[in-house]
Amino acid sequence: MVYRLIDKGTMMNLEFKDKFTNQAVAHKGFLHEPARDIVLQLEGDALYDYCALLPHNTPMTLIFHRGQKEFTFEGKLETVTVIGNVKLTEITAMGVIKESHRRLTRRFIMTVDVSLFTQKDSTNPDIRAVCRGQSYDISCDSISIWSNDELKNLSDLFYAKFILFGRESFNIAAKILKKKPAPKTSFFRNEYILLFDFSADQKEKNRLLDSFIKNSLEMGRL
Repeated sequence: MVYRLIDKGTMMNLEFKDKFTNQAVAHKGFLHEPARDIVLQLEGDALYDYCALLPHNTPMTLIFHRGQKEFTFEGKLETVTVIGNVKLTEITAMGVIKESHRRLTRRFIMTVDVSLFTQKDSTNPDIRAVCRGQSYDISCDSISIWSNDELKNLSDLFYAKFILFGRESFNIAAKILKKKPAPKTSFFRNEYILLFDFSADQKEKNRLLDSFIKNSLEMGRL
């Protein structure tokens, strides 16, 4: 992987170290355009506001995902700027991109109807889904969705609601890793790749895994 081959719109997690508290500070940004050699411009209002207060050459670690792979590299802050009303943070990449496997659990290829909400309590009739579509790829840590809906705030926390194997309902917090055009053969416009966030409810991850295991065992007895 080289910097210029990172897709436009790729979400990156940026980790800074606060020199006063010695604590890690995390922000996210989306690649505005393909990299110019080793220079990347990232969109994100919160990232822009944070970096505007930092000195030139502030170091950071950047992480992004593609499929089952996680990529990590180091960078330093160049500047912040506004182009066409878009707040951009300019970063110079340093060294090589390190590659590792992100997905720790098996993928299950299936077609499942999925709805995304901005609140967990989606049973309230006044709360409507911000996105509806179909998933063709679910694991215990992520889900991919094809949809014709356009999500505006890609940095928001969403709740993915779906039913597995026609019997078990899930409503799991998730964050968007990437948005890209869906395959033309899918008859959908967009593909959203989301990473489940179990930080507030680890039991839900175990329940999801149990559902997959139980179904696999039942299929094995047929």
